[in-house]
Amino acid sequence: MVAWEEKQKKGFTIMSDYVVLITSDNPWYEKFNESDAIVFDMERDEPFEGRKSEYHKSKAIIDLANIDSERKLSFLKYLDFEFQKPIISDLTLYWGDFYLEQIANLEGAFSVFFHAEGNSFESYHESETAKEALDWIGTVVGKKPLSVTTPGIGFTYPRTLVMIINEAFYALEDGMSSPEDMDRAMKYGVNYPAGPFEWLSKIGPKSILQLLDELYNVTGDPRYRASRLLRLEANQYEA
Repeated sequence: MVAWEEKQKKGFTIMSDYVVLITSDNPWYEKFNESDAIVFDMERDEPFEGRKSEYHKSKAIIDLANIDSERKLSFLKYLDFEFQKPIISDLTLYWGDFYLEQIANLEGAFSVFFHAEGNSFESYHESETAKEALDWIGTVVGKKPLSVTTPGIGFTYPRTLVMIINEAFYALEDGMSSPEDMDRAMKYGVNYPAGPFEWLSKIGPKSILQLLDELYNVTGDPRYRASRLLRLEANQYEA
């Protein structure tokens, strides 16, 4: 993996259509670092100071930062104001429709943060520039963008998945079954590619909880209220 700063030190001339902002917990972190984009690790690099020219030369800014909802909105507003460039953001964990209303240059959204067995990912675009960027993202992650009419809150696949995992935790609270038995039942009884606790281990409880809390805070619907055991699992995981 050769990050942008390392390429600079080695004397590489960096020319890219895209600036990518990412956090190390992203499952595609290494893939993007190996791409031809200018990539900034949000937890390690200083992505803005003295580097505005890189943004202005690019076609678009691709945001894959996984941060809490308030910081995400403020972060996108900063990018929008500072660079006046098309922004395409991974909104797996966020209220995408609201963000699109608030951010003038947010022209596209996508969802690749959750582990998925299939060969596609959900995407949304409002411009040809965003569509081209989403196609490029597809080449990086090895999946095809599947266009949807709206990102909603967390797109469709993540939203459905967190509800399944949350219900499994409620069943665990009630002593109905073990995690292993629930995984087995969902795989062989419903023909899911993985069980709820197998998905949990691949995605991480913190992200599952973050999307559930976003859904509950926006809608107030009790079906999105996170299980107590799931919240404990996420807190232990974070610690």
